[in-house]
Amino acid sequence: MTIQHRLLTGSDLHEPKGVAAASSGQVYVANGSGSGTWTKLTVANVNVTAITNGDVVKVVAGAATGVTLNNENLITLNCYLANAANAEDAWVVCPIDGTILNIWTSIYDACDGNTVVTPSIGGVNITNGAVTITAAGSAAGDVDSSTPTANNDITAGAAIRFLSDGGATTALPLMITILVDVAD
Repeated sequence: MTIQHRLLTGSDLHEPKGVAAASSGQVYVANGSGSGTWTKLTVANVNVTAITNGDVVKVVAGAATGVTLNNENLITLNCYLANAANAEDAWVVCPIDGTILNIWTSIYDACDGNTVVTPSIGGVNITNGAVTITAAGSAAGDVDSSTPTANNDITAGAAIRFLSDGGATTALPLMITILVDVAD
């Protein structure tokens, strides 16, 4: 009696072709020509056109659904600047190699004069990294940001300096949050 391959169950099933040579954590990726290879799952072999930043695809009972998770390739660093109303600085060490993607500031009190906080690495300003804290309409908890475009790569153990121009005249404590994309 002949049994169709698609009807096999239980102990009659076998491991996929080539599994004996696959390393732990690899998946089989078809090449579209009736064959494929065992490889680590990467963005290159997943269709991510409908996925937005921070989303991943989770397969549940054979159905792919979008779920939002923290991107494991991103880390955040925080740095406290005690008084941006003075021309003073604050420093934070980055523990990994990576690229600074975004910088945010959050003020603890209203700002009475526009204040610019400029980040640098090794004495070189991060291009488009400066954050302007706008005085008009400001209040505790206001967030301002920048999106660096160059001079924003950092090596493990390097420090990022944040220097205020002292534009405000009353005390202006603030928190700085830095988003770093971990280098591959």
